Amino acid sequence: MRTISVKERAKKLGVGMPTMYDWRKSYPEAWSALDKLDANSPVTQEMREIMSRQAMQNLGFFLTPDDPATWSASGAVSSRTASANGTTSTSASAQPTSQSRSTTTPSFIRPDGLGPEAEPEETFGGRGPGVLPPELVQQLAKEGALVTEDEIAAVHATSLDVDAGPGAAPYINETIDLTLHLKQSTLAPKVKENWDRCKRHFLAFWRCLNRIRSQQQQPSDVSSDDDVPIGRSDPEEEEILVSEQKLVTYLNCYVLHKNPRIGDEGVDTHIKAIVNLWETQTLQGRNHFPHPREGALLKAFTKALKQGRSALAAARLDDAWKHTLKDGYDPEEHERISRWYLKQEAEGGQEDEASWVRARFDFLMQHAIMGRSEDLRHAKLSSLYLYTVPQSRPQTCKAVVVSIRHSKTNTEARREFGIAARHKNVETCPIGALALYLFQRFHLRNEFPDLSSRAVWYELNLLVDDEDRGEITWSDQASVLRQAFSDLGISSSKLTHAMRGAAARHAYEAGCSEASIRIHGRWTASGDQLIERYLTGIAVQPVRALSGFNIEGGDHYLPRTILDPPTTLASKIWPQIQTSETAVRARHASGGQKDEAALAFLEVMRWLRVVLLQDAALLSTSFPSLPIWSVEPFTSEDFRTFRSELVSKIPDTPHPLEVTITELIPRLDHALADLRASSAETTEAFK
Repeated sequence: MRTISVKERAKKLGVGMPTMYDWRKSYPEAWSALDKLDANSPVTQEMREIMSRQAMQNLGFFLTPDDPATWSASGAVSSRTASANGTTSTSASAQPTSQSRSTTTPSFIRPDGLGPEAEPEETFGGRGPGVLPPELVQQLAKEGALVTEDEIAAVHATSLDVDAGPGAAPYINETIDLTLHLKQSTLAPKVKENWDRCKRHFLAFWRCLNRIRSQQQQPSDVSSDDDVPIGRSDPEEEEILVSEQKLVTYLNCYVLHKNPRIGDEGVDTHIKAIVNLWETQTLQGRNHFPHPREGALLKAFTKALKQGRSALAAARLDDAWKHTLKDGYDPEEHERISRWYLKQEAEGGQEDEASWVRARFDFLMQHAIMGRSEDLRHAKLSSLYLYTVPQSRPQTCKAVVVSIRHSKTNTEARREFGIAARHKNVETCPIGALALYLFQRFHLRNEFPDLSSRAVWYELNLLVDDEDRGEITWSDQASVLRQAFSDLGISSSKLTHAMRGAAARHAYEAGCSEASIRIHGRWTASGDQLIERYLTGIAVQPVRALSGFNIEGGDHYLPRTILDPPTTLASKIWPQIQTSETAVRARHASGGQKDEAALAFLEVMRWLRVVLLQDAALLSTSFPSLPIWSVEPFTSEDFRTFRSELVSKIPDTPHPLEVTITELIPRLDHALADLRASSAETTEAFK
């Protein structure tokens, strides 16, 4: 039934649209492309047969208890599919609806939760956000039309102030056009694409309503030509100015009616898009309505929407686990997720290319920096550099910094940073995951960037798609996380946002202050001049906590760093580092284009090859079947020797704190002896 709209499916199946959306979430395989399913699985074979039939044939099978999907394991018809009166309906044209149910309608519930009696009839008459009388829906459908390009252009026309002379018109128009262009160009491409779609739907919806109103107001003795749209003769009559009333009506009668299960984020996206349209119209001097968000109507509507959903969730007995303190993953599950990625890479082999390694780095790094999905998705290679975390003892703590110039709440290009250090546990280390990912990308794929000029490499993405090597999408991130959470039995109300929330909770539970978490997670949407200009936006406590160390410091020690790999071994990884650095410095010396970001990037790469070899010495023991261990330099005698020396040296090397305490105890003993002797002398003197 893919060729039929969701509304028509709900009508023909005799269920409400909310039920259809819930069913779609419960059975995602029914909406997956065949190439994403196991070619030999029964589900794929059944899907092929279903897709080979016409939609109405599938509907007929669906509304019949003899549908193979309702059979039991033994092949007999399930008792649940029996009709209430012992009869079945085999008509392919059976189309029960909420208005036409009768005793002749088959009465059974399928194993997948649908069927002619899957939903009580009273649910069709429920009132709530997005629920409209059928006659209104049909009237809108008749008048439905897309917005034309001329109508869109009319919205962006500029009207001059009354006291502005004709000579000022070119300057005013140019200034306003520039302002509008800058306002829209600061939006992320994906955000602009989503908002533009919402704006078009808003304008189309209200033009439909205006045409309906014009038709109703038209005198009955005036005949209308069906080929001529009503109400389009005068562009001024077609102008739609955003107001709070229009926005709320659009949300209720279009957005929620089209998708009753749309989440709060989805509703907020529509609100933001229409508010952005209001801001554009206000800048043009065309819209004098108050700000849509400042009125009581929108606030009351969104509040009622949330309360209604809460009541509906309680009535439907939805899973109470969501949005609890255990929603998401804990530190132990954090490690399990990382290991899951490594196992997928080991089982997939070379044919999976770098997707699992990339996804593992994405997950671990987003957790370490409390990132949003777009923070790394939009990050560039040129935004990487090293930073030494202050007050780190007994070892120095180096960290990788990712500059974040644009994000969900940073539309003004504020200086924001994501910082991550090496983790105490090699299996959950984001820096080791970065080194592993870049090894596959730069070493195995031979994609080491050309640093001959800024223009050549400044726009290279940190995360790239496996096929066209372009920027990855949100779907790429979400699909892998969904699979990981499902396989590991982790219940999370979030997907790509799960790492941001989990990392904040883990840091808070480790004792980090709320202020430090706000800085580290960049929860400073309004901007803070002290943080932006002077404090660099780095909070030490969360960096330590999310690396597995005490937030007070003094215990930063990584046993796997006690031995550096020999230069001859390290130089086998990314040998382009030395030649690229020589070329960049020569260009600087000759007065050419300066590129300090290139030198910073090469410094990161030089350090990462040491990280890679040290982590590989331990990971190759825990995960010996990873495909990466079958290529140079991990097959060389130099690496095997280094691994053997490091693995044997770690247990034989005492912790620096143990050495300090061992050295300190004799000194304390001598000091106490001196103190006792001095005290005895003082006592004798007073006798």
